[in-house]
Amino acid sequence: LHTHDQAEIFKNKVEFAINHFNKAISIYPEVYNYHSDLARAYIVIENYPEAKNSLIQANRLEPRDLFSLEEIIKISFELKEYVDAIKYGELYIQEDERNPLLHELLAYSYYFNNQSSRAVQTAKNGLVYFPANENLLDLIKNLENI
Repeated sequence: LHTHDQAEIFKNKVEFAINHFNKAISIYPEVYNYHSDLARAYIVIENYPEAKNSLIQANRLEPRDLFSLEEIIKISFELKEYVDAIKYGELYIQEDERNPLLHELLAYSYYFNNQSSRAVQTAKNGLVYFPANENLLDLIKNLENI
């Protein structure tokens, strides 16, 4: 099989899975795993808006689940939807402060949302846990020199 054919087969399998997850959700809409697995399938084919919608539904069912929270934040940041990245980032940090990427995404989301003082404070909070984090250090250095 050629690479193109393999990619087409893979895409068809993912779309087949998406259809079945949607069917399962139509029958049992309150099952967290159906929504999170649907989101994973959308992520694989880089359909981030649909992945985000599925993750938000998963998060509605399991508000403290770190997988759905982290993925919503990463996708929101990628889509430049910083208000959502902040909203879900704050929820994540309340559950677990030991994820360096979350501190970075939250700090930069504040920055890109024109909330520089919150960005600096968030970066400093992250440095409590990760004192050598270059991205947080750079953000603070750059913002304090403005």
